[in-house]
Amino acid sequence: MRLVRDRHRFGPAACALAIAVFFADAAPASPAALADLAAQCRAAGGDERVCRSLEQLGRTTGQLCRFPGGPDDVCTDLDGRSLSEARIAAYEQGWVHRALRLQSMLDESVPLRVGLTPATHNSFNSEVYPPTLSGLDHNQVYSLTDQLRMDMRGLELDVHWFPSPYGDLADGGFAPILCHGQVVDVGPVPVHLGCTIERHLREGLAEIRAWLDANPTEFLLLYLENNLDGDAQAHDAAARAIAAELGELVLRPPDGAPCAPMPAGESRRSILDGGHRVLIVGNCGPGAWGTWVHERGPVWSESSSPAGDDYPDYPQCAAAGGERDHEQYDTHFIRFFEDSTWLTVMVSGGPSEITRGDAGPMVRCGVHLTCFDSLLP
Repeated sequence: MRLVRDRHRFGPAACALAIAVFFADAAPASPAALADLAAQCRAAGGDERVCRSLEQLGRTTGQLCRFPGGPDDVCTDLDGRSLSEARIAAYEQGWVHRALRLQSMLDESVPLRVGLTPATHNSFNSEVYPPTLSGLDHNQVYSLTDQLRMDMRGLELDVHWFPSPYGDLADGGFAPILCHGQVVDVGPVPVHLGCTIERHLREGLAEIRAWLDANPTEFLLLYLENNLDGDAQAHDAAARAIAAELGELVLRPPDGAPCAPMPAGESRRSILDGGHRVLIVGNCGPGAWGTWVHERGPVWSESSSPAGDDYPDYPQCAAAGGERDHEQYDTHFIRFFEDSTWLTVMVSGGPSEITRGDAGPMVRCGVHLTCFDSLLP
């Protein structure tokens, strides 16, 4: 599907009215019709905000159906997605899995800024975890474990400092949580809009550690989006979670160089030979955080999927920021990501997408971290 570029205003009341009118016209006779409403809306030339809202209704209903263990066929009728362990198992026997494993072997000894790292965007924000306010507008449909089983070797976790039932008493009831929220500076204390009772960072890291223990030859690039408010106590709490769950597996910044730049010139093979299997990158922070997390640094260059109808093929590649200069791909670590959330569409008028037509040119140009939403086997 092409990126919809309509940027005009569309107020919430008008959006709600349009959805109600569309439901009245569609008059679905069965749950199966719910998954088709967005397609019917787009086929009729409807505003993307309306069509995506219809789609979100199906996704949210399907999520609430699956979480308590609803029958897959019934939940699929609601959101049009067939999600099951059988599909993941079948993927692991298929040619895409074999091709990506071979590509990983070919890339093993080249610098990270040259190799390919298939990845997901907002990897933690999946419908399989307990529903929360931000989690109802999810980026992913499978768990962190299943994303790794689908050969993603780059994961992104957004970490916020927020009051939490999982917080330590010593931290005043706050905890580093996994939340797809928005930080707004409206006073002396930043507000984390959308965050509620999301999982503790250590839960996500423990899930990742379990997979790493079961796959002892694998390497992972872990991107921690830092929303810890510059608070030393928050960063120390997050560092404790990293130490407890990943510990010796992490390639740490050199002694005396907290938040050292990402070692993009290192290869996965050299990191593995050094006894490490996880490289953590993110924004710098105070305290112990910088002894575990590498700063993304000057070679990291990222943006959402590029503006325009299609990603230009080699050599007219789209560099992050919109400039077309394929030489940047030889000297930088390039990340492109998509964002399929309802909120993104409401704000911008359309989703940020990496289509099948974009993915091939991205690989040919040398995008190193392709970060997908709604990953399916």
